[in-house]
Amino acid sequence: MSKETTRLSVEIPIKDHRKLKILAEANGLTLRELVL
Repeated sequence: MSKETTRLSVEIPIKDHRKLKILAEANGLTLRELVL
């Protein structure tokens, strides 16, 4: 899922990326996983 998340973070706009970070934190994922 890390690879898919990376692709999404690149394709989606910055505003959606912020929401994605919030969802990631809620799911217990680290910001590094999203960035990497």
